[in-house]
Amino acid sequence: MARDGADDADVAECVMRGVELDIRRDGGAPAFPVAVELLVVASCVGNNLQLLSGVDAIRRDFVDSPLTRHIAAAVETLGLTAFAEGRSLSAEEASEKLLVQIAQSRCCDGMTGYIARNRTRDLSASQAIVGSIKANLAQTNAVRELAVRMLNCSPKGLPARAPKASPVTHTAEGLSEEI
Repeated sequence: MARDGADDADVAECVMRGVELDIRRDGGAPAFPVAVELLVVASCVGNNLQLLSGVDAIRRDFVDSPLTRHIAAAVETLGLTAFAEGRSLSAEEASEKLLVQIAQSRCCDGMTGYIARNRTRDLSASQAIVGSIKANLAQTNAVRELAVRMLNCSPKGLPARAPKASPVTHTAEGLSEEI
C-alpha cells in the first residue's frame, strides 16, 4: 500500500491489523499482559531499576516467544519515556502504546528502503512517508480495539476474536423500512 501511494492513515490501519496477524501467526504474545502490568506499575512508582529488572525478567521468562524481543524493547522505551515525562500510564494507555511501538519496530522501521526503491527514489521523502505512517498508528481504530482485546488475551497471549458484525437480512419488510 505504501509503495502504491495509499493514504498514510490507511497504511497505518493495515499495519495495526498486520500486528494482530503476526501475534496469531507466532502463537501469541504471552509476555504482553506482564509487559502492560510492568509499564503501569513502573510508571506509577517511577523507579528505573524496577523497570529495567522487569524487562530483563520478561526477556528471560518468555524467551521462547518470537515477539518477546520487540515487547521488551518497547517496554523499555515506553517506560523510560514515561519517567522522563513524569506520567503514569493506565492499562489501556500502556496497551495501546505498546502495540504502536511493536508495529513501528516490526513493520515501519523496515519500510524506508523499500519505499525509496519502489516509489520515491529519494531517501528523505521515504523517511517522511514512514514518519507520517508512524504518526498515524496511534490514531487508528485498530489499535484501540486490539489493545482492549490484548488486555483480555488468553494465557498463550492470543487476543480475543473481534466481534462479528450482525448479519444483514434482506427481507421485503427490511428493504421497505430502508426506503
